[in-house]
Amino acid sequence: MRWFVLALLSLGLLIDFADKSIMGFAADPIMKEFHLTYSEWGIAGGAAFWLFSIVGVIGAALSDKVGTKKMLGFMIFFWSILQLGAFAVTGLSVLVLYRALLGAGEGPFTPTAMSHIEKWFAPESRGLAASIFINGSNVGSLVGAPVLVTMIVHFGWRIAFASLGILGFVVFIAWIFCPEKPKFKGLQTELGEDKDFPRKKFIWSEFYPILLSPACIFTLLIGFSSMWLTVWSAVWMPNYFTSVIHLTPEGMGWAVSAIGVIMIIVSTLISYFSDRMFAKNQDFRKSRVMVTGSSMVVTGLILSSLVLAHSELWAIIVFGFGIGLSQLAFIMLPQIMIRLLPERAGLMASIVTSFMNIAGIIGPMMTGFALQSAGHNVTLGFDHSILFIAAGLVLFGLLFSLFVDPDKKMRHLEPAIVKDSSLN
Repeated sequence: MRWFVLALLSLGLLIDFADKSIMGFAADPIMKEFHLTYSEWGIAGGAAFWLFSIVGVIGAALSDKVGTKKMLGFMIFFWSILQLGAFAVTGLSVLVLYRALLGAGEGPFTPTAMSHIEKWFAPESRGLAASIFINGSNVGSLVGAPVLVTMIVHFGWRIAFASLGILGFVVFIAWIFCPEKPKFKGLQTELGEDKDFPRKKFIWSEFYPILLSPACIFTLLIGFSSMWLTVWSAVWMPNYFTSVIHLTPEGMGWAVSAIGVIMIIVSTLISYFSDRMFAKNQDFRKSRVMVTGSSMVVTGLILSSLVLAHSELWAIIVFGFGIGLSQLAFIMLPQIMIRLLPERAGLMASIVTSFMNIAGIIGPMMTGFALQSAGHNVTLGFDHSILFIAAGLVLFGLLFSLFVDPDKKMRHLEPAIVKDSSLN
């Protein structure tokens, strides 16, 4: 059952990510249909993230009360209905509103799903489980790119959106029959207990020191940089391949699929490597923090090479390896945040994912402005946007590796948790 639950969550994330990817795949026809400039397209591309972060925190925190299964089911149902509303889009303002509402429906999905995965998988296997879940988005690139591009070319982008809504309803029906959590004992929490953390009233004075700690701050910043790359790849990468590499729409679709293959292999292998390290030494900092931070630095360095070589093969290799390594942030950062305050798993996971999604709001717009200011030299505008992403990944990857150590927080918490458990 745990693998069936994980498969449905991965399929849900596939739909979530494919919904964002369509905007990139359909960039040219939408811009032509509504006569949009690069700046306007950047606004439309980032609209899905306007409410994403706010609703993400509220929804994921609410899942701690109502249950992750109910919250996940509601989101899948909600966005499936909205995706059918693509036929009502008639211009830029309606497109922006439509994307903003979709973002609100999808906002809490990833943190809530990560919290749900914590119920079904033991600590030493959560990295692989989270990797499989996150790879739902990569499969969306692998399988969805040529399929969606073909649908857009032959049937229009509205039909492509509606097809995702239909698939969402199928997932929703299957989700109804899944239990909230396992009906067997033995899955341990991060502290090695066989039961849930004792629930207690939320106290702001105890929470804000965690929020202002170096572990939290640099976790949020590296997540922000990673998300900037992810959103750039969804909104602008297809246009990069058609405008800079000069591929046809069909060629672009297959290039994105090739990137998806590399991404899945790289992210799965690096997650498995992190899991094996943790199983062997039980050192959270070495196996989770250092592996993640190093991956972000490597991603930034190889991305910067794109400004020196604008070839199709090299771009596929760099994006495949770079984005694949950066996916580790989506896998590990929620675990790091949950480790800082385990009894508020949904809230902590939502904080990092929602902060990451701020990059989704401003990233597409800044790229649009960079392209607009570059005038006819579109290649220069894209190069500047890539270098900006690379610099952020290297800088925050180094700071993350140097200053994040959740084990210090856990060692501080252990006496209090043991005392609180004995009282219960």
